[in-house]
Amino acid sequence: MVSLKKFILKLIVFVAPLLVLWGVYEYLLRAMPSAYTLKRNLLEKNSEDIHTLILGNSYAHYGLNPKYFAGNSINVAYSGQTIDYDYFIFKKYEKRFTNLKNIIIAIGDDSFFYSLDDGEGKWRKAEYVLNYNYPSSELAYHFRSFNANFNESTAALFNYVIGNYDPVRCSSTGWGNDYTSVKQQDLIKGAEYITRHSHIDINAKLSQNNFNEMTEKIKYIIRWGEKHNTAVLLITTPVSKPYRDRMDKKQVTATFRAAQNLADNFSNAHYYNFFADKRFTNNDFYDSNHLSEIGAEKLSLIVDNLIGKADNDK
Repeated sequence: MVSLKKFILKLIVFVAPLLVLWGVYEYLLRAMPSAYTLKRNLLEKNSEDIHTLILGNSYAHYGLNPKYFAGNSINVAYSGQTIDYDYFIFKKYEKRFTNLKNIIIAIGDDSFFYSLDDGEGKWRKAEYVLNYNYPSSELAYHFRSFNANFNESTAALFNYVIGNYDPVRCSSTGWGNDYTSVKQQDLIKGAEYITRHSHIDINAKLSQNNFNEMTEKIKYIIRWGEKHNTAVLLITTPVSKPYRDRMDKKQVTATFRAAQNLADNFSNAHYYNFFADKRFTNNDFYDSNHLSEIGAEKLSLIVDNLIGKADNDK
């Protein structure tokens, strides 16, 4: 009995400092600002004044810059964000969107068939749990340290503390500003890698379940827009030709058709497909499927002009 007590005491003496160190590490990770904290704060402080709300994945995060939109606009898209998470964020603040005139939702080639919860990017769920109180019964998603690469996070934290790293990497209105033209990636190599990992069996049961769920989530937002005189713009952003050439045609066609069907069935919904828009050249891209700041300016001005025309037609 005495030996057991000694063992427990030694165990406590050994474990306690480790728990303290882990607690400090978790605290520091949470204290470090990010795109998630910036965009959450934008919604908390400005929801009542927003005219244009941009939702979606990395295509919108990097491709649509509120700087070029008329009125008060913010971008709350995130890399890897799927429509079910767009919906959650929208629902959380919908009662505060008293001046909202336009909602933009990015539609990628997998938007209807994929959820963040399904794939390798599931670790991002922790950011929604911590920043938006997204419900999760899985304890791990309530801690940032459990969902971050230790080496990368520690390096980011160290460089942030000494002033050599900006962990936010966004403009003050939420546009991702770190995909710059001066750092342009090889479009062909990038397309080969990404398309190898982006193919989805759209006929699989999970894909079909996702399709039904995502469609209903978008319909909810569109119907809200009908009641509040708010336009909903579904936007497919441009991608490079190397990327287009390697995409699964059935997947892409099904995605475009689903978005167009939504636009055809609701008077306040519009679908604009820039996937193969010839106004965008290789010089507009950071990598094979994301725009640089040059392409983002071009696309943002085009979309803002479309919004302006729609407003004039009302």
